[in-house]
Amino acid sequence: MSDSEDEHMYGNTNTRPELTQKVRHVGGETREAELLIEERGEHEDRGEREERTVDIYMTADDLYPGSGTQQDDLHPGSGTQQDAVPRSTAPQQQHGGDSGESKNNRSRAAAVCLGLMCLLQSPVIIGLVLHNNNLVKHQLQTRQNLTEQKVTFKTRLDELQTRYTNATEQNAKLQTSWDELQSRYTNLTEERYVLKTRLCEFPGWKKSVYGCYFISTEWKTWEESRQYCRDRHSDLMAIKTKEEQDFVTNVNQRVWLGLTDREEEGRFKWVDGTPLTEPTFWNTGQPDNKGPAGDGEEDCVEFLNWANLRGWNDRACSDLNQWICELVIY
Repeated sequence: MSDSEDEHMYGNTNTRPELTQKVRHVGGETREAELLIEERGEHEDRGEREERTVDIYMTADDLYPGSGTQQDDLHPGSGTQQDAVPRSTAPQQQHGGDSGESKNNRSRAAAVCLGLMCLLQSPVIIGLVLHNNNLVKHQLQTRQNLTEQKVTFKTRLDELQTRYTNATEQNAKLQTSWDELQSRYTNLTEERYVLKTRLCEFPGWKKSVYGCYFISTEWKTWEESRQYCRDRHSDLMAIKTKEEQDFVTNVNQRVWLGLTDREEEGRFKWVDGTPLTEPTFWNTGQPDNKGPAGDGEEDCVEFLNWANLRGWNDRACSDLNQWICELVIY
């Protein structure tokens, strides 16, 4: 082939082509490539195998980087299709189609997996929602119960506070009453002491360190003698110390004492209810519970100051005797 024919077919290689047509640049798969594959796929159905070529055109700046020629100076239609430079071949186009189909398959698989995950997670989500609702209801009920209990406790606290206040006031009143009673008791004690002291000044009464004593000049039974003393705010004498015994020995006569075992034989008690304890001042052989007739009815006690006898003797309560009244003023 001559140089002229080559130049006619491929163009003058020394001449820069005019790229006035809009160049289609595709960075991968394009719609035009897919349409071209579909058109040429019909030949493959007929058993024909031919090479497919996808012409991907680049821009003028890609073909001639750094060129100062402006696109506005190019005139459309002045160049030929042969001036463009092919960038890819048919196998690349086929690989792009397979890649698109695999992407669709992966998309479907991802959608199916997502759906299955949603189905599997639905019961869990429903259960969590129900559990959360129950938990919220329980918390609300607990809060309501606590609020009611708080109100109840507050009411009881107010009641207790009121009762405490009332009790405090009553205690103050009782304390005031007690103080008044204590004062009155003290006054009465002092008045009693004064009255008893004055009683010792009456005829027949004698004053000692233990109290006032009245020695009768009459004769009465043990019960009558005691009643006489009680009518004068006193009682028959009880001898519980040696000093009191020594005081009685100055009385040269037989007198009733406030000692008896009428309630229980052999167990003597003083008229104030205290049992007989040491010291005792019985005469020898006493008490023998033997009357003149030996009937065993000597249940009352006298002080016998007779001859060489200066002690106690049991005697029948019905006998007549003198007596000693005792008034304790201390």
